[in-house]
Amino acid sequence: MCVYCFARRTHTYLDLDSGRDFDSKIVVKTNAAALLRKELASPRWSGEPIAMGTNTDPYQRAEGRYRLMPEIIAALRDRANPFSILTKGTLILRDLDLIAQAARRTRVSIAVSVGSVDEDLWRVVEPGTPSPLRRLDVVRRFAEAGIGCSVLMAPILPGLSDSPEEIDATVAAIAEAGAVSLTPIVLHLRPGSARVVPRVAERPAAGPAPVVRAVVPQRCLRPEGLSAEGSRLGRGG
Repeated sequence: MCVYCFARRTHTYLDLDSGRDFDSKIVVKTNAAALLRKELASPRWSGEPIAMGTNTDPYQRAEGRYRLMPEIIAALRDRANPFSILTKGTLILRDLDLIAQAARRTRVSIAVSVGSVDEDLWRVVEPGTPSPLRRLDVVRRFAEAGIGCSVLMAPILPGLSDSPEEIDATVAAIAEAGAVSLTPIVLHLRPGSARVVPRVAERPAAGPAPVVRAVVPQRCLRPEGLSAEGSRLGRGG
C-alpha cells in the first residue's frame, strides 16, 4: 500500500479507519464481472469508456486470489467497450494476452504509476508494492506487445524526489522502458492521507523535509492530530 494514497478516505465511507484498516482490510465485490456484463448489456448503456485504477489499484495483491480482472477485461472485450487501466501492479502482465485481444476490438489505454526510481524511497512510501524497476518492466513488456503504455510520474514528493538529479534519473528510466507518454504529478494530500508526512519527512537518509511539512497544517503533523486527520484536513488549515 502507499502511505500517501488519496483513496484512504474512501475507507471511512465503509465505517473503516483510513489508517490501519486501509492497510489491513479490503472489501472485494466478488460478482463484479457478472454485474459488469449485466450493465454492458443494458439498452441504457451507450458504450462510455470505463476507467479502472482511478481510486484503488485493480492489480493489488487481493487480485491474485480473486482473479476478477480477467473476467472484467473479457466482458469489455466482448462488448468492444473502451477502457483504461492504471496500476502499480506487475500482475497485469498475467492478463496481457486478454488486454491485447481487447485492444484489437476497441480503444484500450494502459498506464503505470512510477514516481521515482529511488528504491530506498520506494520502500518507505510504497511498502508492499512492486519496485519501480519491476513496474518499468511492465511498460517494456506492453511496448514489446505493441500496446502503448503511459507512465504517471506520480507522486513527485517535495524535498524528497523533486531534485533535478532525481527527476532526470526517473524520466530517463521511463523513456528507456518505452513509455508512449509521461505525465508528472506532484504530491497532493487529501483528507485521510496526512499520515504520509511524518513517515516520509522523517526518513533517516533525507532528514526533515520542510517543503513536505509545509503541505499540511502543522496540527496534522502532531501525533494527536493523526487519529482524526480526515476531519481536521477537511476543515482546512
